[in-house]
Amino acid sequence: MSDKLTWFEVDEGSLSAEQQKMLTAYRAQQKAATDARDKFNNSFIASVTKAGKVPAGKVAKVGHNFGKLAIAFADPDSKSSSGGKVKFKV
Repeated sequence: MSDKLTWFEVDEGSLSAEQQKMLTAYRAQQKAATDARDKFNNSFIASVTKAGKVPAGKVAKVGHNFGKLAIAFADPDSKSSSGGKVKFKV
């Protein structure tokens, strides 16, 4: 068994100017990707709901597991778990 990692917050002011620019660009791209993912997820859930595919009393949850789109139907306050290899069609 390996040792537990201890994380230290980096003083970003100690980065070089080039590294600070790269970090800023990375964060902007990550925010754009998150926004695009959320927009897609909301659209997908709306289409699944409109198609009547969400069981009564359940909510649809979207996952992007290793690049593969996945959907789950859960109680509104439930936690996630893997559903296996079952294919879902809208």
